[in-house]
Amino acid sequence: MEEKQLRKLKNEYGFAPGSYKYILPGSEIMRYIDQIMILIEYRKKEGEEDAWTNEMKKVKIISISDHNPENMTYLCKYQIEGEEEVKEERIIPEGYSWGIPEESGYMLRFMPYSTHCQAVEDEFLLQRVKDLYDKRETLDFEILKALSKDPGQAQVLKYSHNIGMAVKLADGDFLWIRIHSLKLKHRQGKVYGLFLADAKNTWPFVISPDDKEYNFMDSGTFKILDLADE
Repeated sequence: MEEKQLRKLKNEYGFAPGSYKYILPGSEIMRYIDQIMILIEYRKKEGEEDAWTNEMKKVKIISISDHNPENMTYLCKYQIEGEEEVKEERIIPEGYSWGIPEESGYMLRFMPYSTHCQAVEDEFLLQRVKDLYDKRETLDFEILKALSKDPGQAQVLKYSHNIGMAVKLADGDFLWIRIHSLKLKHRQGKVYGLFLADAKNTWPFVISPDDKEYNFMDSGTFKILDLADE
């Protein structure tokens, strides 16, 4: 799989703190003036290459003003919870401090509570997926056959169960892709075509009833798992 495609899948179905799904669209930060946000302060560790620390704080956005059209920045005034001092920082429309972190060794990021909660939830989910991958077998082939033929499949997969592809990538990262439809097609002998889809994408695979895990686009392996406890 191409690196670009792999990054897209990780952003969509995995957990990466820098994923675009956790980044505010341009100037949406204006919605949070006079509200509480999460401030993440990144600092580079001295003497360690590509090593950073991060500290999270609750802050109130006091104002965002003084737009500079040359570098597209604003002056953000904010107050850390429990402190009286009102601080200020030049920020870009996505809520990051202005500058080059690699040179300054420092960066601020303002994040909505809802986005922070989503990131935490995604991190916990992917950790559970990893644990289940190590402990459980992929769903039995007979279950897949029954699901493929079930006229009520949509209700099973979209409503009453949370079944998906637990993907273990070659680099050790995990993805969770909830399945909305499943179709098996017999080819010959023990060879079957398996077609899995979520709300956005469809994936074709070639599998065997004897497989303990399946090849994921030559970039890892996957199991079909139910998130419910056994």
